Formats: sequence, C-alpha cells, structure tokens
Amino acid sequence: MPRRQPGPTEQLHIGSWLAALELKQIDVAQRAKIGRAYLNNLINPKTPDKPPNPSALVMLRLSRVMGVSVNELYEEPPTRAELARLRRYQPATLGSLLETRS
Repeated sequence: MPRRQPGPTEQLHIGSWLAALELKQIDVAQRAKIGRAYLNNLINPKTPDKPPNPSALVMLRLSRVMGVSVNELYEEPPTRAELARLRRYQPATLGSLLETRS
C-alpha cells in the first residue's frame, strides 16, 4: 500500500501579526523561549517550497506572547482601514454583531 503524502502546510502570518501589533522579533522570541533565528525562519522560511511546521508548544507560546490565538496566526491580521472602520462602533454593537453572525 503506498504511503499517504501529507497535505501542504498552511501558511503562517506571524510576521504580519508582529508588524500589526508593533512587536519586535527579538522580544517575542525571548518571551516565547525560542531562538530568534528559528522565529525568523517561521516568518521567512529558508525553503519556501517546504514551509516550517512548528510544534503545537511553539505555536501556543507565540500566541500567548503575542496575545492572539493560534488559529489567528494562520490568518492575515485586519488592515488599519478595517480597524478604523470597526472603531466607529460601540463595543456592545460589535459584540452583538459577532454573536449573531457566528
């Protein structure tokens, strides 16, 4: 029976989140207890055709340090324009919209 080939790894957007949150790689790496070179490779893979596959522990540490969920690290952060538009709404309104649209 042939071996099953793993599917493509989803793209990480750690670099985009760092920029959006105005966080420095060195600070995040130190607080997440990972090497700066390793974090840099997660952001800019040495071999783009074979993206990095960080462990669940690394992803959990990064998400905690950055204040976003692990799932969100696989999504692009909202743009400044999107955030500016959302800021016009009251928090209660946003909460209601999110609850009814989920």
